[in-house]
Amino acid sequence: MRPRASGHLENGLVVIRPGESICIAATSWGNVVTPVRVVTSAETEGAARPLILRSWRDGSDVHLTIRNPYGRYLKYRAGVMLPGEVRPRETKTCPALSDYRATLEHWPHLVDEILLTDFRLLPEGAALACE
Repeated sequence: MRPRASGHLENGLVVIRPGESICIAATSWGNVVTPVRVVTSAETEGAARPLILRSWRDGSDVHLTIRNPYGRYLKYRAGVMLPGEVRPRETKTCPALSDYRATLEHWPHLVDEILLTDFRLLPEGAALACE
């Protein structure tokens, strides 16, 4: 695996590894949220509020928090790259809470990378199932 800076975008795919934090500027149109670029915290002052992601290891467990700036719940698809594998495995996700409340995702095993895509805002009153 090639070394990289903390979190990045790759063809619209958000990529984060355990031990990294990333702020993502995004645009929204209707219910679709599109990651545009990685931003620093200094770049976010007075600008659109970014998605904030942080991942870490605790023993062999891997965690991810997502802070969603939107006033509605945010759903997304995720995949995880396991050690020694070349293809991501799709994994369940739970909707990210609104208004920067932290949402925690957890994998009870080692993960090399977490890949996030297909971000969309849920309609008011939508079911909040983890799927």
